[in-house]
Amino acid sequence: MTRTLLVVDDSDLNRYLVQRMLESEEIEVLEAESGEEGVEQALLHNPDYIFMDYLLPGIDGVEAITRIRAEQQPPVSKIFILTGGVTEGEEVVFSDCPCDGVWKKPLDKARLLSLLSQEGNVDTNAPSGSATTAPDNSSFLKELKETIHPQLLSLQESENWDGLKSQAMMLMNQATERQIQMLQDWTTDLVRAVGDEAAEQIRRILRQLPRLIKQLEKQG
Repeated sequence: MTRTLLVVDDSDLNRYLVQRMLESEEIEVLEAESGEEGVEQALLHNPDYIFMDYLLPGIDGVEAITRIRAEQQPPVSKIFILTGGVTEGEEVVFSDCPCDGVWKKPLDKARLLSLLSQEGNVDTNAPSGSATTAPDNSSFLKELKETIHPQLLSLQESENWDGLKSQAMMLMNQATERQIQMLQDWTTDLVRAVGDEAAEQIRRILRQLPRLIKQLEKQG
């Protein structure tokens, strides 16, 4: 039986990443861009899981979850709130939120699939990737240095922004699957800069990649 997951996030990139993570799974992914739309989609489809960003246009994630819990009878969805990092003030807010857990962005694929497959007990407040062993990335880093980086430079020099964005998003997906947090952060910055067609910022970000690769190689 196909299950459903609703991701509520105003970032096209974050919603895309969830779609990519789950495209080979028997999970139907629904999307919403605002708190109000998230409430509407939740009550219309009653998804099995809801991942709700905290900071949203209109009502925030906590208010949206509160409305869903009040109106969804019986409560059928497991709801998790997403945040880039919990501040002291947010801890107070989240403590009163009627959600099933707080997850730090970006989502970790292995941890997400563990939850969706209901294999074992998942600590939703644990750091991403804490329950899994990182794969050997040596061959991937070699390809990144010798093949992917030159391709990115070539796309940048020709100002092929669509091609560069596509390549960067594919690289972000690989970084997510391989649990390489520093590379995830780097590709996020690159995708945003390409979206703005900020040529100088793109050049600066691409110049950082060889140093980043060396750091990752030292980490093993």
